[in-house]
Amino acid sequence: THILKPTRSGELSTMAQNEFFCMNLAEKLNLPVPTTQILEMEDLSVFVCQRYDRKFDSEKGTIQRIHQEDFCQALGIMNDIKYQADGGPSFKDCFNLIQEKFSDKLEQINIFLKSILFNYLIGNCDSHGKNFSLMFEDSKIKLSPLYDLVSTTVYPSLTTKMAMKLGSNYEIEKITRNDFFKQAEIFDIKNRFTEEYEFDRNKIYIELNNKRYYSSKAG
Repeated sequence: THILKPTRSGELSTMAQNEFFCMNLAEKLNLPVPTTQILEMEDLSVFVCQRYDRKFDSEKGTIQRIHQEDFCQALGIMNDIKYQADGGPSFKDCFNLIQEKFSDKLEQINIFLKSILFNYLIGNCDSHGKNFSLMFEDSKIKLSPLYDLVSTTVYPSLTTKMAMKLGSNYEIEKITRNDFFKQAEIFDIKNRFTEEYEFDRNKIYIELNNKRYYSSKAG
């Protein structure tokens, strides 16, 4: 019913706290995320995430599995090809999947667009095809809650190349406002994407300041 991720060693020793913070920040911005917490076990911090694809049946006293597929599976792409540059899904592939297969398309597209903006603004370069999933629940297909939200750019040893190209660029430091316009054209949604970008960026700044956290990407 839960996923446990012990903190790593060396440069990545704050990974558990990083993910916990980013997941909570997403929740503050009304993005769908699972319930999370940090457990301290002696000298070890453990990130704990409640599984959204499990449901407790109180009548039977059993755990039921809710069917989910990550976007690589849903698009028929091999699991080890999760990055766009290697042949994995692009933002447009994911967008088309939602348009063609999902229930409540407008609502689900809105969540997906906001997740792109959020991952960019926190500096998450590892938002690949296996980090987006769909769920089959109540006869509907919808996005799963967001997961694996981590600011990767705070770790110098990790790549600054994004898992999916945004506009004309993979390198997060090279992405500008024009890339959001370009991505809006690719999605054929005109200025809606860039309007959401400005709105969400300001909200994230406010949340970061309220928590007194410093983010070089958001600054």
